Amino acid sequence: MHAPRNIAAPCSQYDFNELAEIYNQTRIDYIVPMPMNGKRMKQYVTSYDINLDHSVVATTEDGDPIGIGMLGVRGPAAWITRLGVVPNQRERRVGSFLMTNLIDNARACNAHHIQLEVIVGNDPALNMFSKYGFEPTRELLVIRRPPRPHVEGTHPLVHELRELNDDEIHDCLMQREPGASWVEDTPSLLNAGSLKGIQIRMGENGLGWVVFMCTRFQIQHVVLHATDEHYHEIMNGLLYYMHELYPNRDTKVENVPSDHPTWRAYGALGYVIDFKRTEMVMTL
Repeated sequence: MHAPRNIAAPCSQYDFNELAEIYNQTRIDYIVPMPMNGKRMKQYVTSYDINLDHSVVATTEDGDPIGIGMLGVRGPAAWITRLGVVPNQRERRVGSFLMTNLIDNARACNAHHIQLEVIVGNDPALNMFSKYGFEPTRELLVIRRPPRPHVEGTHPLVHELRELNDDEIHDCLMQREPGASWVEDTPSLLNAGSLKGIQIRMGENGLGWVVFMCTRFQIQHVVLHATDEHYHEIMNGLLYYMHELYPNRDTKVENVPSDHPTWRAYGALGYVIDFKRTEMVMTL
């Protein structure tokens, strides 16, 4: 009797509702489940340039889905995301099967390197990625702030405050500092849409802006920039006025480097760490 054989089916063979259901089944008992529906899956695929032809659903010989892994590609950069195996199929090398297919597909897309993140505490996944040659690069924070009717703290004194138009938001993002993870990279924000922006000025040379995605219930994808003069005061002011303008939104910011100076400003405005990720990169 032969051993069960896994089959790799491209995600493009499934609709978004089916992909969401497969993904949810792999995350039932996960550290951070992050459930999805078909609409959210479609948004995710669009925002993060997921290549569905090169993303993979692992199935049994009978066609039953037992795992999923998605591949995003932008030029020389690729990233693996939404990776998961249904609970009753773990420790049967399904995860390795998915990883092998995704890495091969990244090479077929002429990617030069692959990124991924693993939640701190998920040691089995960390060990598997390390065996494939992924190396840790930095610790990233996923932080949250609940909605509040008023912002605590001293009202920042600014000489000018104004909201940015779409062209100005685009120009700001084109000038931001490098190093954002693929989740928070500029193409991801522009793909997601619903962007707002605020600029403030302090003194003669103190200037800063914040760009963020603002939906009916939540603020996400916050990008902060400030000149060196009054840096921390500007950072605090930008977050203060963002929440003054949109006080009833829950706020979630992903992949803030734990050693980045913006974390000080987030902490001062009441943000807390939801969980941590380890970023890993493999050169192809």
